[in-house]
Parts: sequence; C-alpha cells; structure tokens
Amino acid sequence: MTAHLPPLKVGVAGVGVMGRNHARVLSDIRDFELTAVFDPDAATADGVAALYDAKAFTTAADFVAAGLDAAVVATPNRHHAELGVALLEAGVHVLVEKPIAATVADAQRMIDAAKANDRVLMVGQVERFNPAVEAVKRAIDGDNVISIQITRVGPFPPRMGEVGVVIDLAVHDIDIIRHLTDSEIVEVQPQL
Repeated sequence: MTAHLPPLKVGVAGVGVMGRNHARVLSDIRDFELTAVFDPDAATADGVAALYDAKAFTTAADFVAAGLDAAVVATPNRHHAELGVALLEAGVHVLVEKPIAATVADAQRMIDAAKANDRVLMVGQVERFNPAVEAVKRAIDGDNVISIQITRVGPFPPRMGEVGVVIDLAVHDIDIIRHLTDSEIVEVQPQL
C-alpha cells in the first residue's frame, strides 16, 4: 500500500473568465487544495473564494505570501511577468495563461526566475491537447507538410488590444503548427 501525499496548496490569481474556470477545475482535482484566490476587486475575490472555501486576497503581495505550492496566473497580460517572477522567487510553481508575458524581455525574466529557483513554469498552451488536434497529428504523421493556413473567425476579445492578435490569439495557432509539424515557425503573416 502506498502512502498518499497531501494535496498541493494552489491558488489562482485573476478570477475573471479564465481564472474562474481554473478555480473550478482545480477544486475538483484531489491532488490540489485550492486555498487562495487573488483579484484586486474585493467582491470578485470574495465571491470566487467563497465558492471553493478558499481565502480571498486583493493584493498581489499577500497572494505571493500565502504559502502556496503552485499558482495559476490568469491576470491581465501586462501583470504576468511581475506576479509570475514574484511567485517563482517565493518558491511557487507557476502555470501562466497565454501569452507568457507582454514582451520577450518579461518572458525571459520569468524563465530566468524559474531556473534560478528550480520551479516549474508552464504556459497554458492547451490547444495542443485538444482531441481534434491530436487526430490531425496522427492523420499527417509521416507526411511532408509544406504549408498550413489557419483562419480564425468571430469577434476579437477586448483583452487582445493589450498585446495584439498574434500574441493573444495566434500563439495557439503557432503552437499547434509547431506541435503538428515538430518544427520551428519561420514566419508569421497576420492579416485582418
């Protein structure tokens, strides 16, 4: 008989649409205990925390000091690097929503903080785990793919204005292409 490890204490920073979804999913996984929720809006933080018997935080500093093992960063993109680095430096493993950060320099700061503190840093590139994407990967296995065109239809979310369409939405498409072809992307040509 093997001993069951205690659940990891996990928190969610930013409980808008994606953060609420992360909180819901994490609360259902027995290996995690959702203990902390951070949102600068007290009513939002309190409401989501109450749903999952977690503690609400309205400042990033208090959330970072909450004694977490792992955290999901689902805040607006412009806050990913500052909060992500603070969590990593506090010894917390981090799953950050895409895009990893608003700039390459901020992304590198997060990567460096993860390495320096021996913590896991992962970006929520979830589309590569989509069963439809996996079916396409199996279907083209062994083929020589020379071109892929992806078209997104529908309204663009307001948050896209922070970092633009390529960084906010096309990161999924770029990751899918890399996953399907096991290669690097040479050029991206966004068209509106």
